[in-house]
Amino acid sequence: MLEGSLPSDAGPKELRAEINRLDKIVRVLVDRAERSTVVQGSDFTRFQSTIMLEEHVRRRTAELKAALRENDRITRHLRESEAKFHGVVSQSMVGIATIEREKLSYTNAKLDDIFGYDSDEIRRLGPSDLPAEDDQAMVGETVRVRVDGETDAVHYYHRARRKDGRVIDIEVHGSAMNLGGRRLLISVVQDVTDRIRAERELNAAPRSAPRSGHT
Repeated sequence: MLEGSLPSDAGPKELRAEINRLDKIVRVLVDRAERSTVVQGSDFTRFQSTIMLEEHVRRRTAELKAALRENDRITRHLRESEAKFHGVVSQSMVGIATIEREKLSYTNAKLDDIFGYDSDEIRRLGPSDLPAEDDQAMVGETVRVRVDGETDAVHYYHRARRKDGRVIDIEVHGSAMNLGGRRLLISVVQDVTDRIRAERELNAAPRSAPRSGHT
C-alpha cells in the first residue's frame, strides 16, 4: 500500500524517512523494468503496471519533498521570530517571565537583575519562591486562577525577597494563554520600591494646621 499514511503534522525526520523509502521503491521498479526483455501478453501488463506504479511513487515522493521544504521554511520562520522576540525582550526596561509547570521557563535580563539572580539560578525557581513569606499565599493564588483558566489577566502588588535577602516592592501585570496544549503564564514585573517608599513617607508626613480665616 503506497498511499501516504503520514499524519499532516509529520516532522522533518518522518518526512525524510518516507522519501528515502519511496526512493528505494523507485530504484527497484526501474531495475525490474530494465530487466524485462519480452514485452508481450502478461509481461506487457506487468510492465505497464510497473510503469504506473513507478509514476505514482515519483509523484508521492515529489509531494513529500515539497512538504519537507515547507516544513523547513516554517521552522526557519519560527526560529527567526523567536530570535527577534528574545532580542526585543532582552532589552526591555521591565522584567518579563514566562511560567510553565510551576517553573520560570524564561526570564529576561531585567527580571534576573530585579531579584539578584543569574539566569540559570532563577530558572530553577518557581513563582512561589520569590515573594516574601507573608505574600506567598496571595501570589500562589494569582498563579492558580490563571493556570485553572478562571481568568487570563491579573494586576497586583507584593513584597519580594531578593537573593541577597533585601525585601523589595513589586508590581506585576500577568496574563495567560494556551500554547500547544499547554497553559503559559506571562508576567511583566517592575521594582516599585522607591515609589512605594515615597508614597509611605508622604502619607506619614504630618499635615500642617489649616490657616485661620481671619486677616
